[in-house]
Amino acid sequence: MKAKYVNVSVPDKLAKTIDNYIKEHPELDLRSRAQVVNFALRLLFRGKK
Repeated sequence: MKAKYVNVSVPDKLAKTIDNYIKEHPELDLRSRAQVVNFALRLLFRGKK
């Protein structure tokens, strides 16, 4: 089953912060804003049901 996606908007300043995070943490292999958001949300909701 193919995953469905939705768009999420973030303020410009936060988007720039995400871009900087990607550049500053190449060891995480996060290549896009979407990957950073997915990574952060997984951490936030880890263990929650």
